[in-house]
Amino acid sequence: MKNLLMILIVVFCANVLNAQQDPKAKKILDSVSQKTKSFTSIQADFNYIFESLQENISDTLQGKILIKGEKYKLTFSEYERFFDGTNITTVMLEEGKPVEATLSLPNEEGEELNPSEIFTIYQKDFKYRYREEVKEKGKQMHLIELFPIDVDAKRYSRIQIKIDKANNQIYSFKEFDKDGNRITIELTKVQTNKPLSEKNFTFDTKKFPDIEIVDLRE
Repeated sequence: MKNLLMILIVVFCANVLNAQQDPKAKKILDSVSQKTKSFTSIQADFNYIFESLQENISDTLQGKILIKGEKYKLTFSEYERFFDGTNITTVMLEEGKPVEATLSLPNEEGEELNPSEIFTIYQKDFKYRYREEVKEKGKQMHLIELFPIDVDAKRYSRIQIKIDKANNQIYSFKEFDKDGNRITIELTKVQTNKPLSEKNFTFDTKKFPDIEIVDLRE
């Protein structure tokens, strides 16, 4: 679950690298980035797929996410995570009811990814290359690979992004961890430019006086 929070959490960074990037990959990624930047909000349903090669296990969870600028709300059956631009609130759920809320600050070391980064991650500290065109679930996809410049500082060695040729949007995002784990985010439904209230991105602990509050902020 920690890996999920690290993957599904960055925004449109401006540090596009100029050093011998694959021009075909760059053209496609820039086009996707430009389209995504035009959205005032993003609502998406997705599958989170975890695979462990060492333990030979695979698990799939369904989730939802709301994104507006840097703010987001991530929802699963067992927890919700809110980011209001400053604080992160992770709320544990039992039978759909909140039982514990943990307050924290974003990781300043850059280990975690903001959910919005799934759409524009290539723009910060990555090399990238066009791999091939693939067909999945009847759709033609561009397959592009990203490699971190500072590989020693990252948990993963590479990321694969599949982009739907028909609508020029990201279809899936797969992380290859150094420990042999594979984590895939597969977008199943995406809606854009829907009005989203600021209340979507905050959790009001005062409405739940009986839940346990854990404050990790310094």
